[in-house]
This record gives sequence, C-alpha cells and structure tokens, in this order.
Amino acid sequence: MKETIALSESRPVAIEGDEWPFIVTVEWRPPTIGENFPPVVIFRVRQHADGRRLVYGVRKPNTDGSSDPAFRGFHAGYLVPAAPAGNDEETIRAIRRVAGVLQLPFLASEVIAKLPVKELT
Repeated sequence: MKETIALSESRPVAIEGDEWPFIVTVEWRPPTIGENFPPVVIFRVRQHADGRRLVYGVRKPNTDGSSDPAFRGFHAGYLVPAAPAGNDEETIRAIRRVAGVLQLPFLASEVIAKLPVKELT
C-alpha cells in the first residue's frame, strides 16, 4: 500500500509500505489533565531492504478532542541513506532531530532503546 511520509528538509516521499517494514514504533500520549486532551505523538523508524531508513514522527490532535482547538499538529522526518558499515549513527542523529522538532527531546531515548540490538564480538 502506498504511503506518503512528510520530511523536514525536503518534499514528502511516497513509499510502498510493505517494502519499508517498521523497526521501531512508539506512540506516546501525555496524561490528560481535567478536560484537556493533549496531542498524540507517533514516532517511527522503517528500513528498506537496501539499508535506507526513514525516521519520522507526527504530533497530532487527540482524536478525543484537543486542549487547543487551533492545534493542527506537525510532522518531522528524515531519510537516512544506507552505508557500507551501517547507518546507526545517522539514524540516531535523525531520531534526536525528529524528537527536537516534535518538541519532545526525552522521547528520543525511548526510540533509540528500541532499535535492533547491535551484537558486539
């Protein structure tokens, strides 16, 4: 199925979702305070068979309502190129950048911790 991913520093990209499986998915909902319904944050890392990765996130209004009716949400995303020796460092930088754009830098640690484990020999 075709999906469109918004990127931060270039135009959106269209992908075949089946060709870019998720390697990390994090959904975060801040606590509800009174009748305020804070935004929902979805953060994802996908990897193509050729080694490229898409790191992206969206902060969107809660479907149950929003504490601010003017809030429309925002997107952040980066395409990380494949590298012969792996692209973990670039992926981690992209994760931190997306978390910063979403104004939730603490979320980067959770996403990084869910990346596939690197075996050391």
